[in-house]
Amino acid sequence: MPVAKVLLASVPFLVPLALPAQKAETAFEWAKRNVKICYESLPVGTHSVAELQPGAPWRLGATHDASTWQPSMPILVGDTWLAPGHYRVNLQREDESKVVLVADGSGDAVGGGTGVRVPGKLGKTQKPAKKLAIEFAKAGAPVGGNQPAQVVLQFGADEWRGDLLVLGGKTVSLPGGKLSVFSVPAANMEKGAVPIATWATGKDAEGSWNIVLDGEKVRFVPWMRAPKTIEDKVEAPDSAKIVEGKVARLDTKIEKPFEALELQEATMAKGEMRLVIAFASSSLECRLPDPKAKK
Repeated sequence: MPVAKVLLASVPFLVPLALPAQKAETAFEWAKRNVKICYESLPVGTHSVAELQPGAPWRLGATHDASTWQPSMPILVGDTWLAPGHYRVNLQREDESKVVLVADGSGDAVGGGTGVRVPGKLGKTQKPAKKLAIEFAKAGAPVGGNQPAQVVLQFGADEWRGDLLVLGGKTVSLPGGKLSVFSVPAANMEKGAVPIATWATGKDAEGSWNIVLDGEKVRFVPWMRAPKTIEDKVEAPDSAKIVEGKVARLDTKIEKPFEALELQEATMAKGEMRLVIAFASSSLECRLPDPKAKK
């Protein structure tokens, strides 16, 4: 798509050829993990985000390579999850008053659904930006090991802010990789499919799985991989690499309810991962076959 049309689907966005977009990255660190947004820092032209028509998307400055959202921990938006992985990201105007940040395919990462749509407010900033700038900021004190945060987008005089909760957690080393179990609020543990942990067998997303708990079911799901360009199709995780496990409720007596998910035990032996987790007044045992062993 020509550079002059990358901002608005219905309004040309004129960019001086002498000021090309530059690669940019913003990251937010929490509990020794991070969430990143990678994008093109597009110079401000003659049009604004406020001109975005209802139903139209903006690719966050992308001219060819997709802008991406890359969390290494779960992010909670209302009752909707952005599981760890890589996603193409864009901004959409749903109506005159609602503008949302969308992670394409995020519903596929937990087994289906509409996925993450971060609602936010579109307003004006007192310090106009000369080019697209995206930042994360803390939005209050941590709650149960998790950090309330905002993602802030500035483009010219326009500013958009959306609220989200970045999860903390605990990482342990097991034979073959590292297991990170996250501080999922107990109130969200039984609201559909929940990405409770990640299993990493390497340094990149190719060797990473989310552990998704859904009621009495648990499974390894490969991390989502973002499309490389703005035109490429979003692909769901390879079903051949999804591994189903078993869940059993334990009769463990819990004196004081857990406010968030906590890891009690973790082992990897004889080709099987065993987890014991607790939340509220419940204790669960999850057993999953080693996903690397699946042919």
